[in-house]
Amino acid sequence: PATFLTIRFVRAADGAVDGVLEPYWDPACDCRVVTAFRGEIGDGRVAGTFVSRYGESIATGRWEVTRRRSRHH
Repeated sequence: PATFLTIRFVRAADGAVDGVLEPYWDPACDCRVVTAFRGEIGDGRVAGTFVSRYGESIATGRWEVTRRRSRHH
């Protein structure tokens, strides 16, 4: 089953975006996770990094969102 994540806070300014997700339960670690992200906005794409904290552990990674052109003209 899909899990929907909710953005608690987001700020976009000067070509950058920063945000924090609502804490969520991750069944992989059977724990609560808090994630913050940062990215750069440019030419139909936003890409950046994230940091997730769970228990005593931290995970980091990269993310990217690309605008898809509509097939309807």
